[in-house]
Amino acid sequence: MDDNQSHQDLVRKTTESIWKTIPPIWHFMRSIIHNIAREEFGITPAQFQILRRIKQENKRTVSELSDSMMISRPGVSRAVDELVIAGLIERSVDPSDRRIVYLSPSMEGEELIDKVHEKNYQVMQALFMDLHQDELEKLLAALHVMDNILLSTNIIK
Repeated sequence: MDDNQSHQDLVRKTTESIWKTIPPIWHFMRSIIHNIAREEFGITPAQFQILRRIKQENKRTVSELSDSMMISRPGVSRAVDELVIAGLIERSVDPSDRRIVYLSPSMEGEELIDKVHEKNYQVMQALFMDLHQDELEKLLAALHVMDNILLSTNIIK
């Protein structure tokens, strides 16, 4: 087998391994976050994702959230109304154009996100505690490679 074929085989095996590994990890992490948000804080997964998105990119509008999350405007608007009533999001009107209403997390909303993420980190860290030092270093190096690939292709910013 020549080097080119060997490289192609490694690329194929790597791709298969990513498809086998990443989706279950993503599903597991999301289910942990959603369960914590729902059971401990009484908000739906969609509400949590909207709150998290608003915190990530402060001063979002309902239209921007709807477009970026691919959720209908009425669906986002309804979730936002519930989050405002719960005291987790605040609305502010753009002084130069009163038709534009920005959303930002309240102090309570930011604290909720931080608590959910901290609990998620604790669960994830428990999964890795039994790995040996060299396994952790290899895993971390592989994740850095993935991060660099995603950054170089502008998949993530």
